[in-house]
Amino acid sequence: GCTSQQQGGVVYTSTGSSLVLKSGSIAGCEATNSSISGNGGGVYISGGSLTIDGGSISSCASDSAGGGVAVFASGTMTMNGGSIDNCKTTSISTGTGGGIFNGNGSLTLNGGKISTCSSNYGGGVYSYQNSVSFAANTASVLTFTGNTASSSPNGNNFYKDSGTSV
Repeated sequence: GCTSQQQGGVVYTSTGSSLVLKSGSIAGCEATNSSISGNGGGVYISGGSLTIDGGSISSCASDSAGGGVAVFASGTMTMNGGSIDNCKTTSISTGTGGGIFNGNGSLTLNGGKISTCSSNYGGGVYSYQNSVSFAANTASVLTFTGNTASSSPNGNNFYKDSGTSV
């Protein structure tokens, strides 16, 4: 595992940068900080982009947003395949998006699996003031399983907050 003292347990993408995950894994990473919130236990996107075509992000954690992946500042994330499994946020009161947090970014979910992720709000995915799109036939290629949100009924699999268009 790996640990970041602020954002992105293993990868931080900023404006103009991109990451494509086709195979392999990002596992056991965390973003934690005692004085400010750690976001993106596996990957933190700030204006950059992430495409997941295969591989996995698993057993990652963050203090606040995006146990697996956090998308901020007009960043973009596209998930076509692969998996985000067993990721979590550790803040009981403010944790958002155990698998994926999307705040002021763009999220496209075309396929893959998001499973056994947990958070206070949005166990699988939490989206705030941004856009989320799904492929026309997403139900057959995107799977949510066993995700939990402790502040029920606040989205075991998906939580859409104010300003989010789907």
